[in-house]
Amino acid sequence: MTGTVSGWSLERRLRKRLAIVTLLVTLLTSAIVGIHYGSDVSDLRQRKVLERAESIAASLAEIPVETIGADTRSDMFGQFFVTHSQAYGWRIRGPNGAIVATSEFNWAELVTMPPSSADEWTHRVSEKGWIAGKHFACGASRCEVQVIALSDPAHLLSWLIAGEIGVHILLPILPFGMLMLLASRRVIHSTLSPLQHMSERAHAIQGLHDVEPIEVDDAPLEVSGLATALNEAHQRLRSAMEREQAFILDAAHTLRTPLAALGSRLELDGADVDPKVLREDVDALTRLCSQLLNAAHADRLVINPHRRIDAGTLIMDTIARLDRLAQKSGVELAYECHSAKTLIQGDEDALAIALTNLIENAIQHAPKGSEILVSLHDAPLRVTVSDQGPGLADNQIEMLVSRFARGRGARDGGAGLGLSIVSRIMDVHGGHLRFQTPEKGGLAVSLVFESD
Repeated sequence: MTGTVSGWSLERRLRKRLAIVTLLVTLLTSAIVGIHYGSDVSDLRQRKVLERAESIAASLAEIPVETIGADTRSDMFGQFFVTHSQAYGWRIRGPNGAIVATSEFNWAELVTMPPSSADEWTHRVSEKGWIAGKHFACGASRCEVQVIALSDPAHLLSWLIAGEIGVHILLPILPFGMLMLLASRRVIHSTLSPLQHMSERAHAIQGLHDVEPIEVDDAPLEVSGLATALNEAHQRLRSAMEREQAFILDAAHTLRTPLAALGSRLELDGADVDPKVLREDVDALTRLCSQLLNAAHADRLVINPHRRIDAGTLIMDTIARLDRLAQKSGVELAYECHSAKTLIQGDEDALAIALTNLIENAIQHAPKGSEILVSLHDAPLRVTVSDQGPGLADNQIEMLVSRFARGRGARDGGAGLGLSIVSRIMDVHGGHLRFQTPEKGGLAVSLVFESD
């Protein structure tokens, strides 16, 4: 059952962060421009005063001087000339240099500025004060407008800096930023589409037949790396599921035969059933169930890399446990140590199962009165179980490590799981099984620990 997925959207988060970055870049650039323009305040004041003079001159151009004097008011060129008349002022000189119009500013406190023949000019009157002049055509004559600013209570300088930022930064960046944000939606969506594809493929998995590799040929490295890891996980999952299915089918088939035989015996013999024969059948089923459990354990085995066990102790304990079975079968168990190194990395219970299976197999195939030798060797460290049985042909070895495969010559009805369990246990330990046929005959099977 699939629940409601909650969380955050990677696509929306990337778009949001891109917008934040764009905004931060805009603000940083604005600050840099503001600092640049604000580093020379005196030049800005001079420029602002001259711009105001040019603006007034442009508004009065081509107007006769008589009209200028009659119709000009103090606030017509800016309310700040009235509200801050002690700081800002303007006046207009006629063709003969006489003042034809003026604001409320007290021009008498300034040193008289002689008329200038320059088309426009500026002059510093104090630390923060500037006066600017601009000539313009007033009818058939030439007049001059003069503007003065002793301080900046109306914050005209701040508005000038803001205007520069707007013209040189905001106007160019905002359209570009909008286009970039719109384009990023498409780019981010196409970049993340492999992730969406992977999600859809994962949701489509309903059974073993749906587990297929995810194709991400055109994906970025980060996504393709994730897809590769998922594909490898899918392959391991598929292999595990196939092994489980095969194991269940084979186990059911193997259990069915002895159970059917047991049922037939009970049906045919009825009350005359031989308890000894019945007990042997039950023992065989018990051994089969035990091997099935061992096989399942081997498939799920995980090794603790820091755990060390003594191979000599493991061998002697296993021999002691199986000595009675060997005596019952008419064979003798022996142990020899040819290695100074006996510590190995591994799982004690799993290795005990592996060694038990090898010794039990040797007991089943060794002739009565013979000896089964368990020996420990080094370079590489290995535990070898040697018997004097019929041995194996080369083409039989690969078959015997498969599940439910049985060799010829066994004295009881085993399930054929023993060597496959041992092989799996050694794979997990980073080792392998080695089969050898000694010159004197028989078979020598070794647990080889390559990493030790």
